[in-house]
Amino acid sequence: MARGRPRASETRDNETRAAEFRPQPKTTHESRFYIPPHLIPKGMTYAWVAFAFDNTGTPNQDNWNRKYRNGWRPVPRSRHPELFPPVPNIGMGMDDETNIKEGGQILCEKPTREVEADMAENAKRARQQMDGINWTQGAGQNPMMPRFDQSSKTEFGHSAEFKD
Repeated sequence: MARGRPRASETRDNETRAAEFRPQPKTTHESRFYIPPHLIPKGMTYAWVAFAFDNTGTPNQDNWNRKYRNGWRPVPRSRHPELFPPVPNIGMGMDDETNIKEGGQILCEKPTREVEADMAENAKRARQQMDGINWTQGAGQNPMMPRFDQSSKTEFGHSAEFKD
């Protein structure tokens, strides 16, 4: 038999219903390498630079030297104590409290204008390399080969024709 209208004592009003809502669990993962953009000083760019091949500290000297010569400098740990607290000296080897290191990488900074100039130079070199390759200019007209259009940004593509 169908039930009629519920009694007043059986209804739930909005206030008790709102009290039953619980905060939703966090469904996204934040990387240990994430630096909130508002913490990065104006006019600077941050990047993680590998100084070790693995977490055991096998040195990656070539990469570190190249980045350092290119202007990347370590971010001091004291700048972001809220993200990277001081390293306790527990007498287990060389504890370094001056730099921010994480997973074989060190947080570095470089002026944004220099980073943008480097990117522009890299794009210029890439375009010069593409200009120097014969097949990018349409030689041979192979539809499966990428083509380089001088009038626009670098785009790769191919087309195919289907017959009925």
